Amino acid sequence: MPEASLTGDEAGVNFNESWIPAPAGGEGQVLSERKAKILKAIITEYISTAAPVGSKILAQKYNLGVSPATIRNEMAQLEEEGYIFQPHPSAGRVPTIRGYRYYVEALMDESDLPAEEKEAIKRSLQRIESEEQWLQLAAKILARLVRSLALVTAPQVVGCKFSRLELISLQDFLILLILFLTKSKLKKKVISVDESATQEELNAIARRLTDAFAGLGSTEIKRKKMALSRLERQIVKALVSLMEEEERGGDRKVFISGFSHLLAQPEYIRERKKALEILRMLEEGEILRSILSQDVPERGVRVLIGAEYGGAMSDCSLILSRYGVPDKAVGAIGTIGPARTDYCRVIPAVRFFSTVMSEVTRELYG
Repeated sequence: MPEASLTGDEAGVNFNESWIPAPAGGEGQVLSERKAKILKAIITEYISTAAPVGSKILAQKYNLGVSPATIRNEMAQLEEEGYIFQPHPSAGRVPTIRGYRYYVEALMDESDLPAEEKEAIKRSLQRIESEEQWLQLAAKILARLVRSLALVTAPQVVGCKFSRLELISLQDFLILLILFLTKSKLKKKVISVDESATQEELNAIARRLTDAFAGLGSTEIKRKKMALSRLERQIVKALVSLMEEEERGGDRKVFISGFSHLLAQPEYIRERKKALEILRMLEEGEILRSILSQDVPERGVRVLIGAEYGGAMSDCSLILSRYGVPDKAVGAIGTIGPARTDYCRVIPAVRFFSTVMSEVTRELYG
């Protein structure tokens, strides 16, 4: 962030009469321009150094146009208002989650990626050998670019359609149901039924249901009126359940890269237990399930900070964006890092990856 953006009095601004709008969704409070500039400087410095910020550093490094004594007074008020805190009596100040939120929504200046870097990323992501390699590469490049942990979910086909059905007899009352969906998706499930059937009978049921349901979605199948035997009703109930699970996200793969970048952050070097807890939650899928349940906007980026996310992530940030083709196939891409994330760089990076991956998804899924 250029220091020129932090200038004030020298431009003839009366800080006591100028105000920065409150961030959307906040508590309605606004900061004077002077307080906002000091908060911006504190967060900029803390993002850069991961060390508590004192008034002396602010006076020396940032052209705030006011005396160190005035800076100290404003910092004391920012602390009272919950935007910064003092971790130790003799230390400088550190941003709170509320401070970061105000910064993200009202103060930061985004740093767009250089044109040549964009072109290099675009060329890399457009060379597709397989969907899995493409997604893993996207996570790897993003993690390296933002020096944090990156994740990408596989695109999920929206409104999956029935293609065909196979039924295999395992035991008298157990059947392996193999459901083929559009876009080469395949779902399997062992179901327990109330009556036995030979393999020939199961083959006949599979052919009949395939003829009846081909090209239909789960809702259309439930509404379709046709005479079904008791066994057929159980099979239809199971296949509809599988389709609905797929539409909700199913067992969507998540590709992760950048563990070494996350662990190299000063916060996690100092507190290894915190880093190990995050890794445990990733391994057990707790964080991933929460991520997949987030309401990610079709356009733009969603930023969750600290308590907005919860659990072991209470001092982390999650930056997510959706990619894909609406009504065709959609996925999510994002980063996990400390609350001290360089939002100015990470947010535009995630947004750019979303745009490029949407273009590739359009080619893959039409």
